[in-house]
Amino acid sequence: MDSSEVNFKSDLTMPINIDEEPKSVTLELSDSLYASEEELQTSYKNEIAKFVNSSATWHPLAIEKIRNEDTDPGGTRLMTIYVLSEQDADTMIFGLLFRVDIDVEHQRGMKIDGETLEILEYGIGDVAFC
Repeated sequence: MDSSEVNFKSDLTMPINIDEEPKSVTLELSDSLYASEEELQTSYKNEIAKFVNSSATWHPLAIEKIRNEDTDPGGTRLMTIYVLSEQDADTMIFGLLFRVDIDVEHQRGMKIDGETLEILEYGIGDVAFC
């Protein structure tokens, strides 16, 4: 993904594709951010694109985290990547929302540092965007 491709629709979402998922994933800019009402800076779009492009690194880490917590989660599918940081933030934080067959109602969510790719928080789906 190139930063020029980061163009959110009026509902602050856009479909994207990553190699690790067979179906498209929703990229969503949190509506609680000032950024949702601002013109997005090129540097911000670069950080978003960089994170998406590093999915070969963070996606397996996320799946491993789910499997460590739920030994047999069944099928897992990344549904949404949430952008959780403002444009002037020192660190970009992203939320990942996964559908898991074992708990479709609650799903699984995590927050991940966009630079270090460290999983900062893990739990039910709400963790990805709250």
